[in-house]
Amino acid sequence: MDFGLIGKNVSNSLSKEIHSLFTEEYKYILHNIDEDNFDDFIMHKRFKGLNITMPYKKDVIKYLFEKDDIVASLNVANVIVNKKGKLYGYNTDYYGFLSLLDFYNIDVQNKEVAILGTGATSLTVKKVLEDLNAKKVYRVSCHKKVHLNTISVRRLYRRKPDIIVNTTPLGRVSYFNQTPIDVSKMSTTSIVIDVNYELKYPRLLLEAKECGKEVFNGLYMLVAQAKKTVELFLDKEITKEKEVEVFNILKNKNISFCLFGMPYSGKTTLGLKYKELDFSIDASLTPVAQEVCNEFLNIKSNNLPSGFLDKPATKLNGKLSKNNPCRVIHFKMATDKLKEVSRGYNCTITA
Repeated sequence: MDFGLIGKNVSNSLSKEIHSLFTEEYKYILHNIDEDNFDDFIMHKRFKGLNITMPYKKDVIKYLFEKDDIVASLNVANVIVNKKGKLYGYNTDYYGFLSLLDFYNIDVQNKEVAILGTGATSLTVKKVLEDLNAKKVYRVSCHKKVHLNTISVRRLYRRKPDIIVNTTPLGRVSYFNQTPIDVSKMSTTSIVIDVNYELKYPRLLLEAKECGKEVFNGLYMLVAQAKKTVELFLDKEITKEKEVEVFNILKNKNISFCLFGMPYSGKTTLGLKYKELDFSIDASLTPVAQEVCNEFLNIKSNNLPSGFLDKPATKLNGKLSKNNPCRVIHFKMATDKLKEVSRGYNCTITA
């Protein structure tokens, strides 16, 4: 493989599609790799450039011949380039998160910011916030064991952060019904960011929206860091306009959401109906349901791909109770308005 992504459980990553939108000069491969094979893979150097994702952003450091300033500061790298057998390490997540803040006009100066999570991405996010002169930045351990230089969730509830950034995996499809904190307890928080991107509104962001907070997922961060990565792979500059163009393409597709409810409530029927787009908008639908229909008709008119996986919730990586009888439909479609469903179907939607 010349260029690609390595990590655990990367098969569903959008990186391959994103790189293809930025350039046709190379083929980008997604490669799952376990801990036992990681060291041999890196040492053999049979690649030209790689993105590194969880859990190897720190493990790769010992193999680097040279590091950029961010990597040298944090010992966290998400990109390596093979230059004549020597590995150069970069942190494009820094640029990605910085670009997300800029794109959404999020001002962190003199703000108190809580970062949920203690992994490699949390360190990068913390560095960006400190460089932008945030007043106070702290990481929150969402486990029972509190790591060094972090605080517990219980202590977070006594703090008054202006902004919360989630860097934990509790924002991905496989954890769709879990959230790292009870955001309703954060009365001073006005903005919530989740660096995950698979769901437009994971549970944390949904609950934050219900509390009247501004919410943003991590799709723009992913696109921006990919743009910087392509520049490193090809040694040429890509315009900011191209970065925004790729984001606008992706935001209308590859957004996942779930239908769940009791057996025979109509989830599969409704899912098939949405998939085939064989329904019409009529006055009997609620206003929000009409907006849902409009969204799907818009997808059809733009020839965007659609589909869904219909499977028991118990199969979602064991994250739900084995006794839970509900089924989940995981759509790969775009919508902002999934608050209600068409009349006659006893289902609940989460986006």
